[in-house]
Amino acid sequence: MSVHKRGNVWWYDFTFAGRRIQESTKSPSKTAAKLAEQKRKRQLELGINSIEDAREEFIRPLREVADEYLESYSLWSSVYDLCRVRGQARVNRPAAIALDSKQ
Repeated sequence: MSVHKRGNVWWYDFTFAGRRIQESTKSPSKTAAKLAEQKRKRQLELGINSIEDAREEFIRPLREVADEYLESYSLWSSVYDLCRVRGQARVNRPAAIALDSKQ
């Protein structure tokens, strides 16, 4: 276990399965850094024992995120246009969902 400070942020550095793992804890607390290091080691251990690594859910390609955003944006812009045509000055999302479901 090795935690060290760079500026105001603590980092951990260790070797796992022959690979060097060096990541920021994004925390100014040494105690939190030690806990973050233990948690990361546990994630790696679970992953190496054929239990899925949950980090893939958090790390997504930019293209995927952009496509999802653009799809959502186009859906909401059409709902806003529909409400504007109906004469509603201001649209909040729950009201727009209710309008969309009545059609």
